[in-house]
Amino acid sequence: SSRDLDQAREDAISDGEIILKTLENFGISATIRKIDCGPRVTRYQVVPSKGVKVSRITNLNNDISLMLGTPSIRIETPIPGQNAIGIEIPSKHPEIVSLRELVELEEFNSTPSKTSVCIGKDVLGTPVYADIAAMPHAIITGATGMGKSACINSMITSILYKASPADVRFILIDPKKVEFSPYNGIPHLLVPIITEAKPAVAALMWAIDEMNRRYAAIEKMMVRNIDAYNDKVDEDPECGSRMPKIIIVIDELSDLMLQERHLVETYVMMIAQKARGAGIHLIIGTQRPSVNVLTGVIKANIPSRISFKVATYVDSQTAIDQSGAERLLNNGDMFFAYKGTPCKRVQGAFVSDAEMDRVIKFIKANNSSYAYDNSAITSMDQLLEKISCKEDESTNSEILDNADFLAAVTQVIVNGSASTSFLQRKLHIGYGKAAQFIEEMENLGIVSEANGSKPRKVLMTITEWEKKRDSLID
Repeated sequence: SSRDLDQAREDAISDGEIILKTLENFGISATIRKIDCGPRVTRYQVVPSKGVKVSRITNLNNDISLMLGTPSIRIETPIPGQNAIGIEIPSKHPEIVSLRELVELEEFNSTPSKTSVCIGKDVLGTPVYADIAAMPHAIITGATGMGKSACINSMITSILYKASPADVRFILIDPKKVEFSPYNGIPHLLVPIITEAKPAVAALMWAIDEMNRRYAAIEKMMVRNIDAYNDKVDEDPECGSRMPKIIIVIDELSDLMLQERHLVETYVMMIAQKARGAGIHLIIGTQRPSVNVLTGVIKANIPSRISFKVATYVDSQTAIDQSGAERLLNNGDMFFAYKGTPCKRVQGAFVSDAEMDRVIKFIKANNSSYAYDNSAITSMDQLLEKISCKEDESTNSEILDNADFLAAVTQVIVNGSASTSFLQRKLHIGYGKAAQFIEEMENLGIVSEANGSKPRKVLMTITEWEKKRDSLID
């Protein structure tokens, strides 16, 4: 209402006077050139007098926050492209940015790209859009409950609004098993939602094979990318069949890295480096922006970043290569760096569960002719079998070539005792190594499973173990 608008203006002017008064108390002369009122944040364009060092103002972050009575402010030095310092404070009259209002705007509807997505509104209240095909891959980070999953849902729903299953197909990887469950059965899904680590690795392997197959077809058509290929196919259908864009969405990368670190890192790197021209794109989410999850190899190949509020300064540096994300607000306040450009502060678009359900029901009802890609499912199952066989072979060969492990097995069988403390005393090894050896012996059937405080039973004789070992080596 106009009354609320007038009150918001008065509050903004009043806070601006407090900012200038606080600077004056510390001997800094400055003026406010402009006040930008965004959905969640009000930005003051502060112009210091000549001779005032910028660092004197940035050092007053906590003092300004105290005088305003607000928990978190951010000082941007300078505002990109301007000779002013930006002081951003939380608005006293915050607004929710709904996905619906962004989708309804002509700017979104007039964009020809089928992979356009709604991001939110910036501190000026201007809608922010992006094209996944141009990103061409994105990392989304943020602590639990800060808006990461809502952002991913907004991006997926934006694409569902514009693209048919013939234009875009999704591979959704959801280790948490709950985030993507509403999308089960939508015609845009290439394969059923993937919830386990090894099938996720198989899906990434399939994507690399598909990328190579697509590049072979693109090269044969003598064009440069998937868009040019599809244009030629539209002109002459006998040349081949259209290829939809494939968007791989990983909701929680840290779970995959914890279980299959080497393979996941390698395949993500290969897709990020080469798959853009073949129309395969990655959207990766994680709530743990640590160097163990967002490794240098992954970050170097994925230029677009979105970061919601994170726990520490170090997490912010890892996520977006600069500090500040630790000072963001909750519920959708983000930094958005598009294709390596400077970070822009944006209030993310929100789509409710009820709205998502209505959209998904409509799409299912109007695209009944599309189903999962059975050839992709079959290929992924075959790749999964290969992965499992290779892991079993490599695990057996590594452990059976380990002299310490063989000595541990001998001690356990000869003495009839199997415990970590026993191995530590006999072999002079650490607890971690001893526990690993006991676990491997359990897997090989040498000792029984743990049974509370009772000791494990030794299940093999030396002769039986030697026969077992020889069969595994063969």
